[in-house]
Amino acid sequence: MGMESFFVKLLVDVDAYKDLSAFNSSIIECLTASHFKASKITKTMREVLLINGLIELETCEYHSKYEITLIGCFSCFLTVCTLIEELAELFRLNYSVLSIKIAGEEFDIATINLTDVIRDAYKEKYQWFLDNITSKTFDASPGTFYKQLRRSKSYIGRLLSRF
Repeated sequence: MGMESFFVKLLVDVDAYKDLSAFNSSIIECLTASHFKASKITKTMREVLLINGLIELETCEYHSKYEITLIGCFSCFLTVCTLIEELAELFRLNYSVLSIKIAGEEFDIATINLTDVIRDAYKEKYQWFLDNITSKTFDASPGTFYKQLRRSKSYIGRLLSRF
């Protein structure tokens, strides 16, 4: 994760799944059964899910629990915050989500306004991003951000993006 991105972690109880692979398969089924579009991408020799072309989802085992990490890009911060809130609610309804971590602080997912907490937790980093990297808003995942940024700055890229 670089200066272009932020993340939210969900801690999930593992009792219903025999291993991480089975848990990952259930996530894909859960996402495709709802209105989300999920595709597998490879990043540095590991597979992650790309959700709606904007959010990267990674899973891992963490102290006998599973951790879902949702990674978004500041170039479309408000859109991604809304998507993360929708995903967290979907996961809360379909899995035993124990807690949510935002910028290192743990919260009870049922008692917070997730979008407000994310915006507040990352407001300084987001402002830095706007001041130092770009103030343009455009859809990009963390993995495609720099390519999209270069394209948006070039004349030919701006011309091609119209088609």
